[in-house]
Amino acid sequence: MTDRYDTSNLIDDQYEPSSNGAVLRNLLVITDQDEMGIAETAALWRVQEKLIGEISADHSFTAQDICNGLKIFISGLEDSGR
Repeated sequence: MTDRYDTSNLIDDQYEPSSNGAVLRNLLVITDQDEMGIAETAALWRVQEKLIGEISADHSFTAQDICNGLKIFISGLEDSGR
């Protein structure tokens, strides 16, 4: 019998070897949670720096804006099928 909610074959449920299931696979091959936190914080700063010059004070955010920001954020962290 198979578990219909099993996601172990999906890229979104793959962990870095030697991370003890604590860090998702990533392009930077980071296996330490603290190091991943630092990388994610740096990625967030990059998004803010990029978007701060593009968004005015009276900008009304759309779902597409959020998607674009997220895409920038994860572009350097996600696993792309390695």
